[in-house]
Amino acid sequence: MADIAVRPQETSQTGAGEYTYQRGFGNEFASEAVPGALPAGRNSPQRAPLGLFAEQLSGTAFTQPRAVNRRTWVYRIMPSAAHPKFSRIANGTLRGTPFDEIEPDPNRLRWNARPMPAGPADFVDGLYTMGGNGDLRTRSGMAAHVYAANRSMTDRYFVDSDGELLFVPEQGAITLHTELGPLAVAPGEIAVVPRGIRFRVDLPAGPARGYLCENFGAMFALPERGPIGANGLANERDFLAPAAAYEDRGGSVQVVQKFGGNLWAADYDHSPLDVVGWHGNYAPYKYDTANFMVIGTISFDHPDPSIFTVLTSPSELPGLANVDFVIFPPRWLVGEDTFRPPWYHRNIMSEFMGLVHGVYDAKAEGFEPGGASLHNTFASHGPDAETFARASAAELRPQKIDGTLAFMFESRWMIVPTRQAMEAAYRQDDYDAVWGGLTPSFRPLAWVTEAFMYIPAHFAADDATVRELLARHGAADLITLTADGLLATMLPFAYEPAAGEHGALYGHVARNNDQWRKPALGESLAIVRGPDAYVSPSWYAAKAEHGRVVPTWNYVTAHVYGRLVVHDAPVWVEDVVRRLTAKHEAARLTSPGQSPAWSVDDAPRKFIEGQLRAIVGLELQITRIEAKAKLSQNRPVGDIAGVVAGLSARGDDRSAAAVERANEERVSQARAGQGATA
Repeated sequence: MADIAVRPQETSQTGAGEYTYQRGFGNEFASEAVPGALPAGRNSPQRAPLGLFAEQLSGTAFTQPRAVNRRTWVYRIMPSAAHPKFSRIANGTLRGTPFDEIEPDPNRLRWNARPMPAGPADFVDGLYTMGGNGDLRTRSGMAAHVYAANRSMTDRYFVDSDGELLFVPEQGAITLHTELGPLAVAPGEIAVVPRGIRFRVDLPAGPARGYLCENFGAMFALPERGPIGANGLANERDFLAPAAAYEDRGGSVQVVQKFGGNLWAADYDHSPLDVVGWHGNYAPYKYDTANFMVIGTISFDHPDPSIFTVLTSPSELPGLANVDFVIFPPRWLVGEDTFRPPWYHRNIMSEFMGLVHGVYDAKAEGFEPGGASLHNTFASHGPDAETFARASAAELRPQKIDGTLAFMFESRWMIVPTRQAMEAAYRQDDYDAVWGGLTPSFRPLAWVTEAFMYIPAHFAADDATVRELLARHGAADLITLTADGLLATMLPFAYEPAAGEHGALYGHVARNNDQWRKPALGESLAIVRGPDAYVSPSWYAAKAEHGRVVPTWNYVTAHVYGRLVVHDAPVWVEDVVRRLTAKHEAARLTSPGQSPAWSVDDAPRKFIEGQLRAIVGLELQITRIEAKAKLSQNRPVGDIAGVVAGLSARGDDRSAAAVERANEERVSQARAGQGATA
């Protein structure tokens, strides 16, 4: 069974309509909506086929190197030059460079999802600029926008002359009807429309919302793989370009152009999507992020997040991106002795993040689908307090991060927010509070070195005594040294001797108990107590002989040290609850007159599920055990019988039996010696 449910990438796809695609990235494509629309052997014959107009669309300068040169020849019903004058219209909530409405703010910023528009709004109406950088006039920098629309563009078209547009749908599918053909794009997929290509946005499934990166710099390209080799990350074959489709319609339509950071409009008497055939390598495309081959550690530590780059807009400096598009898709985490969420970080690059669905593994809460965060250059960021606590104590078994898709627009320059984004009602003014629960954990080494119990040789418990104590006992005092001092909890436990090298103790605590959230410094300690009792000197035979006797206390105890691991998976927690229930119900039934055994299955399932959500599982992976059984082994044999008799007379049969077992061999030897003397 595949780990990822990959959507089939056939050459045709059914959604809002049935569309055919061409595979590849930067390929020389050729497509005809009507057979014979493309000329043979030349680009611009004296008369183009079918009475069409030939036109070249240049995405790069003529003389740029062939490896990066992009151009497409289109054969259309009317040349794109056949249009009236463009006039300025209102920008609405769209902004362009320079981003200087406010002074740059070094603070970390986060927003909830932008609400859907209250009134009718198409894609153009719903464009909202969050921030950006650079200078679109000199083709450098980028802008981060969001869009929210509730109606399709029917008699309206859009073209961006300032930059290419990277679409990241978050809610609702969209269909991009472009000059070169349609692209059906759903959440989990992305699409890129190069600058200068006209399109309209349909909403086949109702309201739609998503993110938009406007790239003013060099066109998005696939990142170099370097030592990764010839395969991996986003593979060329998984990118899909449209097949030719055209609109042959009359009547007035509006074409909105973004030019120089502003919106302009002209009323055409025909559709600008009238391309009947085309060939070239300057074309829109889409990509399903489920096809991204994630690469990560199979030993320890994380590679840098650049390993998740899908597309990059390079700058004049190798390796320094104008803007990168990075995703954090489903993946396996297997690093040993590794803090698995993203580490704490300060970055010269600026990071605008969004979430398509699920939960981002660096933030336990507060970062919602459709929301966004901005960590500008050298802004300190990383996991929140709850995520840090959980990951610091988590069991490091292979872990699947699933059901999530976060992404990042990462730019070399500071991303300056717009005034409207800073003043938005859905900006989280308390974002800094997510790190408020972090506390210092540093202590000098002397605080966390191993400690050992005082155990005289004659009181050392043997392995059988320890195993019996752990197997039969009900609860222990769990003690952890944290940055806030010592924390302790009475912990019912089940002992699993086969777990790891030395076994493990399994238990659970209330979710509201802070002990599981605060990382332990060094080993954790569980104190398991067996029978204990006051021993009176009056019970000793030696009292009558010489009187040199004093009171003492008999006891059995084990100090169980280990690494404390937190488990929050419902299946694991329920298994522990069932183990504990079975263990203690069985112990109860050894007493006479008990009611039948209770089982977890006796309670309503929904009730049990609610109870399980209120607790967190704990596993103490045992590293060592220091055990002591102080049961009068240091007393003369003549005193043993008096201790046993005294404890029995007081009704403490359990302590009496422990004394007998601990001294059984000595008493038997003494009796044998007396028999031989007689």
